[in-house]
Parts: sequence; structure tokens; C-alpha cells
Amino acid sequence: MKRTVLFIVSFLLIISVCGCGLIHNEKSEQYSEICRRLKMKLPHCIVIEEYKDDHGGFLGDGTLTATLKLGDDEECEAFKENIKETWAMPPFANTLLSNALKYYFEPLEMKFPQENYYYYYLNRYTNNPESMGAYTQNFTLATYIEDKNELYIYASDS
Repeated sequence: MKRTVLFIVSFLLIISVCGCGLIHNEKSEQYSEICRRLKMKLPHCIVIEEYKDDHGGFLGDGTLTATLKLGDDEECEAFKENIKETWAMPPFANTLLSNALKYYFEPLEMKFPQENYYYYYLNRYTNNPESMGAYTQNFTLATYIEDKNELYIYASDS
């Protein structure tokens, strides 16, 4: 009898320990996916305010949209300075990229301000803005709006 109880308790303990490793942290997965799409490490002081990812199907086509709020600690301040030094400011590199920004962001109600923002464009095939007319669109667009202290992200795979 004692062996049976000991076996059952041990079995339940093993299952509960293994089960803890299977619990997923949704915010952590979202953070990792955003970092992967941007191909950069984001500071941990950011807060993911909105996140929507509808990738799926056979080829994994879909879009990812996210709104991030940046904090005011040292790590976020350093990240903001890095954005200002490395990301581009308007006017856009060309009208094709400008039209793409309007086309992709306006339906999502992510309107761009006229000034005080930085943008980042990454095409997974080439980082040439002229490639916006390619047959497939696998790219990431991000904007940092300085006045709102927010980062908007749009990643497309089609």
C-alpha cells in the first residue's frame, strides 16, 4: 500500500514538474517575435500595448502589427538614442516607400505624424526600398514617434 501511494505521488510530482515547462508566457513570445521581425534586440523596459499576428496557413503568410510603449529608464533612453542615430527620418527614401507606409498603416489606424518620428524598413530579401514593387512582400516597417514615445511595427509576409 505504501509503495502504491509513493508511486502515485511520485508520478504526479513528475507530471507537475514537466507541465511547468510547458506553460508559455504570451508576452515573452510576443517580445521574441517582435525582436525576430526587426532583427534587433529590444530593451526589456518596453510594454507591448497592442499585438496582433495572423500568420498561418501552409506558407505562413500574414501580418503582424504591434504598438509598444517605451519606458524612461536608462536602457530605454539608450535605445531611443540608438534609434535617432540609426533610423531614417522623413522625407522617405522614395515615393514608393512613402506610398507603402500609407497603404499598410492607414487601414490599421496607425497614422503618421508630420514630424518628430523615425522609420525603419527591412526587406528580408534585400534592404532596397525599390523592392517594394516585388511579387512577394516580406518586409518589416517600424516607426518610432518621439512625441508619443511609442514604437509601431508592421511585418508582412505574402
